[in-house]
Amino acid sequence: MPFFDETGRPYKEALEADFTSMRLVTQRPETVRAGVSFVNSAREVAAARATASHAGIPSEAFERL
Repeated sequence: MPFFDETGRPYKEALEADFTSMRLVTQRPETVRAGVSFVNSAREVAAARATASHAGIPSEAFERL
């Protein structure tokens, strides 16, 4: 799990809150699956960024996001 400093923490909290809100209001399973995919991709980029410079993050991670 990457460490979220004072700069990154608000973005992580907003992502998690928005994902939770989407799950509360959606009625379609494919919408939930798309949200899970998006959140997982964002977490993958965050984890990669915790151990590498922005140039070191695989481009595939950004493309999925």
